Amino acid sequence: MRKSFDNFTIEYTEMDLVYIDDLIYKLLISHEEIMNFFHLKKLDKKVYIKIWSNYKNYKTFVENEVQRLFHKSITLSDWNIGNAIATETEKQIHLLTYTEILKRKSHHNYSIENMLTLCLHEFVHICDNQFKHQQTTLTWFNEALATVLSKQFPKDFLNLNCTLEEFLNGHVDYVKYYTLGRYLFENYKSEDILKLAKNNQLLQEKTPFLFQEAKQWLETITKQRKIDEKNLNKI
Repeated sequence: MRKSFDNFTIEYTEMDLVYIDDLIYKLLISHEEIMNFFHLKKLDKKVYIKIWSNYKNYKTFVENEVQRLFHKSITLSDWNIGNAIATETEKQIHLLTYTEILKRKSHHNYSIENMLTLCLHEFVHICDNQFKHQQTTLTWFNEALATVLSKQFPKDFLNLNCTLEEFLNGHVDYVKYYTLGRYLFENYKSEDILKLAKNNQLLQEKTPFLFQEAKQWLETITKQRKIDEKNLNKI
């Protein structure tokens, strides 16, 4: 089954009927806000979104597409449940159907709402890639943008308990990326954030400073929360 809209086409099966209308609605009310952040009036090409009901087929297809478009080999991990593939001529989002997601490691407690947000997360990657003309930028920054702009976590769901080395090498969960992203969006202008998106050298230079700033910011927030809790307990 397939439905088409101005900026995306979505292909799905009967397994997705219980939530497909909610997914489409979420995309329709949120995708333009994401595009506006990147100053995109239109996409170079309509995004093709496919929901896969079989993990093996999903894995094989995504791996082959990356080989075809980028001439590199990847092996998807079992926890991988969604991917955005973007070039100047291709814009694709591939997701597992909800029942398949629940079978993956670390996703046994995943909700349908989580899945809907995941689609927005991947849509952010599509817009980000068009904005920066497919330039490579640091992983943490890409994921910080995607988690914040898709509203993947609650605003106060913050944690940066890791080293800079762990952060840069991807040995952290997505909450860490979200936390630094939350710091950026609350303390920097959108234009400053977009400059980092387009200039990987500047991003590399700024990352250690941003990481330390975010740590101090989070420490201040944590201390204030404890004070507020004590005051509430006194009432």
